[in-house]
Amino acid sequence: MQREIHLVGSIGLSSAEEVFRAVSGLIGNRVARIPDGETGARSSWIHWNRVVFEANPALEPDPSEMASGGRITTAVEGTRRWGGGPARAIGSRQPPRLCIKDGVTLADMTFAPLGHVAEAQNSYAIFRRLRDEGVIAPGTRFQVSLPTVGAALNAHIIPAQQALVETPLMRRLFADVADLCATIPHPDLAIQWDVSHEMALWEGVRPAWFDDVQEGISDRLAAHLEQVPTDVPAGLHLCYGSYGDRHWKEPEDLGNCVAVYSKVANKTTRPISWVHMPVPVARDDEAYFTPLSDLVLDPETTLYLGLIHISDGIE
Repeated sequence: MQREIHLVGSIGLSSAEEVFRAVSGLIGNRVARIPDGETGARSSWIHWNRVVFEANPALEPDPSEMASGGRITTAVEGTRRWGGGPARAIGSRQPPRLCIKDGVTLADMTFAPLGHVAEAQNSYAIFRRLRDEGVIAPGTRFQVSLPTVGAALNAHIIPAQQALVETPLMRRLFADVADLCATIPHPDLAIQWDVSHEMALWEGVRPAWFDDVQEGISDRLAAHLEQVPTDVPAGLHLCYGSYGDRHWKEPEDLGNCVAVYSKVANKTTRPISWVHMPVPVARDDEAYFTPLSDLVLDPETTLYLGLIHISDGIE
């Protein structure tokens, strides 16, 4: 029996067309959805659209982090590319985050489109052409993987002001999702929320800007899912990061992933079409997978385990 394969988003090829052709040629009969690979500048995941935040007239580089020479943090998360620029070496200082300018009120703060819709539209045009040419199998959906509000806050806004920026940023991202769903036909579309920063909050690796961490995370993730129309499949990628080909923390087992999915599933009114959980390359022991015995999946939900790593080939 052939098992279905799920691709979480980033693929190390040069263009969306190369990704679509490679996936279709190698495993096209085993995928229900194909992402565009987040190639080029977007290989930096959340950081490629930093320019949108830097151009916001309500924000400026944080003076404290500027004086410090870069982002003030104890987390070392590996190689990053900022704004599509050169890769930074593992352990090098990250650029300063942004803060709200003096005199700016929350009523004044708005965000321009974050860039996800335009990128998706460009890739979807290629996807549709290749499907019409018979390269992509009929019935395959175009997968758009999106970072959460929390991910953008962590990347671009100083911790002390993340609570203030959250609401206007959430309005923008959710409006972008509505635009995305209005421009790509629903039978062709699938949306994945990339849940990395929230896992770091749940694990206690980073501080949260709200009091009850587990309830706050599950409330927010449920709200993200609710933005996707019910006739568009929507899933969760529970992520521990891969900068520098390593996690920001090695999960002890799948217990926290099971807990996050369970809380979110109990709060959302729409189906969760899939959930992806990571498996570190060195973990094949029973203890890591034991928490799955507590996992109760809804009938509409497919579980994918991250068993394929960068050290694996295509055999």
